[in-house]
Amino acid sequence: MRRPAAIILIIAGAAVFSAAPYCCGAGSPERAAKSIHGEVSSVDWVSGTLVVKWLDVEFDVFQEISFTVPDGFKIKKGPNTIDLSELEIGDPLIVNYYENPDGSTELININDSAAFGEEY
Repeated sequence: MRRPAAIILIIAGAAVFSAAPYCCGAGSPERAAKSIHGEVSSVDWVSGTLVVKWLDVEFDVFQEISFTVPDGFKIKKGPNTIDLSELEIGDPLIVNYYENPDGSTELININDSAAFGEEY
């Protein structure tokens, strides 16, 4: 009598653990978090658009990526925060974002790395 119950518990446990990586969005195959180190290539404060130029080391070529920056989005600069309007062309940035399956991006955070003396 005990053997069938033990087998059922083992099978149920294996099912729970195999589904765990996809629970609650963790490890979701739908979105990938990415990070780039680059510099401001262009910024449009009115439309809330930021273009960042960064070096793709895999192909040894510069790439540009465009982000839509929501109203009120704060950018970290050292211990302070700044608005998009305070960025200038050439400012070094570290940008963390999600890349969605449709190719769109969603910002997680932006750090003006000039506060740390960093360049890309």
